[in-house]
Amino acid sequence: GKGGKGKEGREEGRHMTGFALSRLRFFIAMLCVVFLPAGALRLPTPGTARISTAAAPHISFFQPLPPREDQASATKPLLLYLPGVDGTGRSGISQWPRLHAECDIWSLRSDPEDRSSFETQLDAVAAFIDEECALPADGSTRRPLLLVAESAGAVLALGFALRDAGRVDALCLLNPATCWQPTAPLSRLVGLLPKLPRALYDSAPAMVTPLFGKPFWFAPLLGRELKPELSPRSPAALLGIGSSLAAILPPDTLESRLDALSEGVRFVESSLQSAPPASLPWASRTLLLAGARDLVLPSVVETARLQRALPAAVRKVLPDAAHAALDDTSALNLRLELDLAGILPALLAQSPESHPRAAARPPLIDPAPASPFEAWLQQMRRLFSPVFVSLAADETLKEGLEGLPPIPPGPLLLVGNHQLFGFDGPMLLEHFLKERGLMLVALVYPPLLAEDSPLSPLPYPLPGTREAFARFNATPVSARSLFRALAANEAVLLFPGGAREVFKRKSEQYSLFWPDEPDFVRVAARLNATIVPFSGLGGDDSFTMALDSQELLDAPVIGDFFRQRVQGLPSYVADDVFVPPVGAITPARHYFLLGRPISTVDVDPSDRAACTELYAQLRGAVEGGIDVLKTQVRSDDPYRDLARRTAWEALYGVQAPWRQS
Repeated sequence: GKGGKGKEGREEGRHMTGFALSRLRFFIAMLCVVFLPAGALRLPTPGTARISTAAAPHISFFQPLPPREDQASATKPLLLYLPGVDGTGRSGISQWPRLHAECDIWSLRSDPEDRSSFETQLDAVAAFIDEECALPADGSTRRPLLLVAESAGAVLALGFALRDAGRVDALCLLNPATCWQPTAPLSRLVGLLPKLPRALYDSAPAMVTPLFGKPFWFAPLLGRELKPELSPRSPAALLGIGSSLAAILPPDTLESRLDALSEGVRFVESSLQSAPPASLPWASRTLLLAGARDLVLPSVVETARLQRALPAAVRKVLPDAAHAALDDTSALNLRLELDLAGILPALLAQSPESHPRAAARPPLIDPAPASPFEAWLQQMRRLFSPVFVSLAADETLKEGLEGLPPIPPGPLLLVGNHQLFGFDGPMLLEHFLKERGLMLVALVYPPLLAEDSPLSPLPYPLPGTREAFARFNATPVSARSLFRALAANEAVLLFPGGAREVFKRKSEQYSLFWPDEPDFVRVAARLNATIVPFSGLGGDDSFTMALDSQELLDAPVIGDFFRQRVQGLPSYVADDVFVPPVGAITPARHYFLLGRPISTVDVDPSDRAACTELYAQLRGAVEGGIDVLKTQVRSDDPYRDLARRTAWEALYGVQAPWRQS
């Protein structure tokens, strides 16, 4: 009705405020789509390169990441990335590690000499997919196919899905160029670019790179890591970059690819009009992503138009994303968006070797703040700027969860040290959710989920704590709740030291206060759970105590108040009183280390000696991990200082690195 249409119009107008520039600036922005709409990389092709067909000798396919040694790729869902007009296929290098454990990732590459027609490009994609997704001789289910594409590559992806609907299982289109109109006045001017003198043509990219997004977006184009501090600042450096970018797309190649793009847009429009959406098996597994700050294409408007043509598609506007968004991890987490849209779980459940954890889990919860309390937690997270590393099989430290192998289906238990005031719990929950699509069931101290605080009228726990924990399925800690969660094949987060470690006394930094009995090990062994030890650092340095819990209890008058209030509360560790210390927040950077998973399949829960031995092993791994974080991670961090770190992050808009490479 009119109301809904008006609302949509207001939304588009709101997101397009930044796009409403002068005609001259818009023309300059149009040059961007010509030169590198997909954020290409000029890096050597890793992995295996494969020529598609004799008819397209300059089109090949390659793996942007080396295959994982700990998992065969032949049965995993195939993720094929289709780049924009640049054709290099090197965008997404910062997104693929998040998907590498569950998807077999390939990219299309078009050499600078490639001038294939749109139809030839479709045939090249079809030939590759036929080989990679062919049905085995025994007739078992083929592995599913996900096409991820941006800009002009989205035209190719949508065209292939419309022509060969039965071969595609899902689509993800980012800032699609399906709105390209070569007859428009500005587009006609863009078509004149190949006719410019070569010197002017080579310098044009330098003028438009700032419109793509963040200052460092093109760093991988030059064979560098995505490091903001390496961004060129002088005009000479920018001109040198412009020449390198123009070499990727020579004038004759640009002219040919614009013709192919126009051909593809006509094909897509005709096919969309003739194909009922209900007849397209992938229509309900289509994700349309638009950067609200895209100055190259009117992506917000265009994705809304495509959603009207494909009503079952999921559309999302990324508020901080520009055109070169695929490698901007602060604006886009591709894995998370695919998970929230239900696409990734559906593909994993459909693959020949099914993934029971993905197939059986409930829909993922969006980690975006849903309350003032959660927004405050997010602000604290930015102050803490957490660093995550993991221990690989060869004992080397890997970024994020890269060193953590794919967790086998079944119950999973994460155990580690708790830190002052417990900010570590929400950070771990968010990281696993964003990086692995894994919802951890946090076992928390019961008063945190109570309707009324036992310390009332003191505002602790902070207002909104219970609602936030409930939204993320936190559960009161107990042996029974641990058993129930593991029996349901959940991934559980447990801090054995509980409130005793959250409210440490003075001079107890990073000390463990675990129970004497290995009860959680026995429960885990009873259910054959996999246990992952983790260590945290930074939380105990983020609070300067004036009075600790024991000093408050010993104080006159106020001690009586606290003793009366905490009397009767459950106790899991000696001296774990629910009395928060008093002092000042002094935010220190947080560091987390994920250790090697330990299986309990061969541990007899009735064997006291075996359970005690594993308990000691886990405790030793956590304590050893804290030492590693102190001596090998924090000690090497050039941005451990709050002032320097926040200044760097404010300047570049992304998290500061923890080590210099």
